[in-house]
Amino acid sequence: MLTIYHMEGRRSERIIWFCEEVGLPYNLIFEPGDLRGSVELIKQANPLMAMAPTVQLGDQVMVESAAILQLLQERHAPGRLEPAHDSPDYPNYLQWLHFAEGSAAPRLITEFLLTSVKGGEMPPVVRSQIGKAAQTLTYMEDYLTRHPYFGGQEFSVADIMMHFNVQFVNVVTHTDMTPYPKLAAWQARIEERAAFKKMREVSLPNGLIGVPRT
Repeated sequence: MLTIYHMEGRRSERIIWFCEEVGLPYNLIFEPGDLRGSVELIKQANPLMAMAPTVQLGDQVMVESAAILQLLQERHAPGRLEPAHDSPDYPNYLQWLHFAEGSAAPRLITEFLLTSVKGGEMPPVVRSQIGKAAQTLTYMEDYLTRHPYFGGQEFSVADIMMHFNVQFVNVVTHTDMTPYPKLAAWQARIEERAAFKKMREVSLPNGLIGVPRT
């Protein structure tokens, strides 16, 4: 049995969404409407790195969402939610699967945190980070002008990974998405999936609360 330790509005949504897509049973543990309570539950399973997602598979505990999804896909849904390994789409799939946390999230979140600080002059090395959020969104938009999904022609785990970043710029930074129509259309399309709606139903019983963060 897969156990998912969850916090509302956090990256653990990705694991729940995947399970709903492929019909993989899971045990979901969190305190609805109580982020502190949810953290305390996570600490019981993973006291040194209490973050969401934390998942337990037998005696193993994992926290990195891309690694968790890759493992679950390989073991429990082989051939599903990924392009064929010999297809032209597969390299793009792998890139976006890892771009979500390796490049996109650091740029989007860092800029948000830097621009939230009030007072004082930014050192040049800090100021140089401003603008990378727009650059990142433009890069994502450009790809979607030529591909319907981040994994290529079909919805995949890469789309599940990338969704959180777009959710972040919508919910937290309130970014104007007018310059990114393909990205906005992609988000609307994947949020119509039955598995996404089920994930939201079970993971956000009181609606979207809090601020997505690591």
